Amino acid sequence: MLDPEILGKVQIAKLDWDDLAECRNLSKPIDVIIGADITYDPTIVPVLVAAIKEMVVSSQQVVYITVTIRNIETFDLFLQLVDETGVLGRSVMDLTQTMMTALCHPSPSADMRLVLITLK
Repeated sequence: MLDPEILGKVQIAKLDWDDLAECRNLSKPIDVIIGADITYDPTIVPVLVAAIKEMVVSSQQVVYITVTIRNIETFDLFLQLVDETGVLGRSVMDLTQTMMTALCHPSPSADMRLVLITLK
């Protein structure tokens, strides 16, 4: 069980990526942003990247996004748009079959990546 003091600091929030003002307002108290399986549709990737850019305003903030590769072009678009912001840096970890099995993932053969995004 997690320490109650830590639990008191954790917040989960629904976020409308289209509302950049809301994203900007949320940015100040956020240390870590976690997203899972949110880059599958190329039409929403630009909005997602714009939202991340609005929320990451400090070198103390970090974004972790897990990606299941369904279409490599969509994943590449996501990385390209992060790079094109000019202010966000990123690194990508390949979650190989061995890694996924170790993490008890239900589909260890899934082609997955972990993307870490911070300010440059």
